[in-house]
Amino acid sequence: MKITTRVRDRETPLNLPVSSVNILQKIFAVIAAADAVMCGYIIYGLFSGQLAVAASTSNLAAQHALNVVLQLSSYINISLPFALIIAVILFWENSSAGGAFLLAAAALSYGVNLALDFLSSNGTQLKAGMVAHSTLGEMGNVAMMLAVAGGIILARSLWDRIRNSASGPDLTAMKYGANAREENNPRALLGAAAKCWQLPYCKEAVRKTCPIFHAKSKCWKHRVGCMCEENIMRLSMANPGTASPANQGIGSGFVAIGDLISTSESNTRSDLPTKVGPKGVRIPHNPNLSAAKKKERCNNCVIYNEHQRQKYNLFSPIVTLAVPLFAILNYSALQTWLANMLHNIDIVVGHLQFTGTPSSGPSVITQDLTGSIFIEGILIFCMGVVVLSFALRLVEYVVFTLKI
Repeated sequence: MKITTRVRDRETPLNLPVSSVNILQKIFAVIAAADAVMCGYIIYGLFSGQLAVAASTSNLAAQHALNVVLQLSSYINISLPFALIIAVILFWENSSAGGAFLLAAAALSYGVNLALDFLSSNGTQLKAGMVAHSTLGEMGNVAMMLAVAGGIILARSLWDRIRNSASGPDLTAMKYGANAREENNPRALLGAAAKCWQLPYCKEAVRKTCPIFHAKSKCWKHRVGCMCEENIMRLSMANPGTASPANQGIGSGFVAIGDLISTSESNTRSDLPTKVGPKGVRIPHNPNLSAAKKKERCNNCVIYNEHQRQKYNLFSPIVTLAVPLFAILNYSALQTWLANMLHNIDIVVGHLQFTGTPSSGPSVITQDLTGSIFIEGILIFCMGVVVLSFALRLVEYVVFTLKI
């Protein structure tokens, strides 16, 4: 029997009806294909030298070529914004598409000029003339529109990451405490500094006889806790009443956890290995497991991962604010760095040319980019978005993968 998916069960961008999404996809495909053909045609005219030849042949040929470029550019400038608006809707939850748009923008705004200088020995001639200048200007306009669309998608992705950081990763797949329910425990003022018994997955019934709680310590510090160590749970089940035998001896700073378990189990007399912890409380430890195995238990514990989520909630807003604040405070330095980077690229490309004399000065595109405050601001903003995205991914990797 053929298995089908009901239309209303399919996930769609922005929860739009599937029929609307299908229509938008078709419209986007048609407009994007048409714009790609028109952009490809004028780029072909630029790289093939036909625009440069037309500009140098006669005024009539130059005017005709210019009219063709301007007419195609007008079509692109009208249709491309509609296509990008549809693209933002369709790829609203796809940050990879935003990165692809930014890469395409960089390729058109700077890559075309690099290709003309690097792949052609007549690069300066290919870019000469009003027609070629108009074509390069149109490529800059297209790049600007692509950058705006990509920036919107990436900015939404960053905002969604920050907004949903409170929910954190799915903790239900943990090996230890997968089915634990949250309880209204006394919470720490700063979640990232909370101890295990101050987190919502610590059970009150276990906490009454938990040596970690009476020592006011953290289970992941001693590599033993209620979600992973059998002896802690045995102690809790052996003393189900409201009175806590573990409180015996608190005043003297000593709790004989091993004695409590052995005396409550008349049929089982086992020596439980313990070590003296904070406040003189004896904390059980398992000598049969290596430190690596114990660390692995913590990494798969729902309580420890809740602690990691609290740490992410603390550091992600700090990083999100620190990156743009750094860019604002060091904007002049970033402008200088951007100009030096583009200048160094010009020097490298010039030395890689097989013919011609490499120019020590900035190229025309570098002068255009660094000479416009608006374009410089857009470039710095795009780089800031990329840096911020990688910074948040680094925080996420350190907290949830390395478990630091």
